[in-house]
Amino acid sequence: MNGAVRNILDAGGRLFSEYGVAATTVRQIADEAQMSLGGIYHHFSSKEAIASELISRFVGSLEDEYARLARSEGSFQDRIAELVVLSLRISADHPWATETYFREATNLVALPDHENISRAVRRNEMLWLELTTAGVAAGEFRDDVDVAAFTRLLSESVWLTVRLHRPVLAERYELLADELLKLLVEGYRAGAATGRRDG
Repeated sequence: MNGAVRNILDAGGRLFSEYGVAATTVRQIADEAQMSLGGIYHHFSSKEAIASELISRFVGSLEDEYARLARSEGSFQDRIAELVVLSLRISADHPWATETYFREATNLVALPDHENISRAVRRNEMLWLELTTAGVAAGEFRDDVDVAAFTRLLSESVWLTVRLHRPVLAERYELLADELLKLLVEGYRAGAATGRRDG
């Protein structure tokens, strides 16, 4: 990706994440990027095209890394841990894409590449569920917790972490991943304490 395109995507992403695509103008993106309108239109036909490219690059990077992880060997616990780390690292590499996607999730149809984006998101979501389900079947994870509910809790916690820690994500994603794994995945391992304290 050349520097001008990266600059436009970062500028657009910052504005989209705060105001949404509909409320953002190409002029605002140009001002944010410190470029002329002509410079913006040289690379993108519209603000929707900018948002589509921003999100497409992000979900595409996730899909590529997730596919590699799906083919890898090792325990399901290790693969879930890598899934969390990968998700945070790739989010750090694609600033504002997560925030823009969730802000526009109900209006993706307005984006030029919305069908491919939606398909990639569904495939990525399925990998989370497939790995946790396989982990339960292999006896690595508890079978007394609804697997779909746990998977959704874990993945949504990852994306919330991205949004809450955006300013420090690039420097702290490994530490943040470790905290998520300790809080959520360790308690999901087979044999984890299930007793409760009364009183």
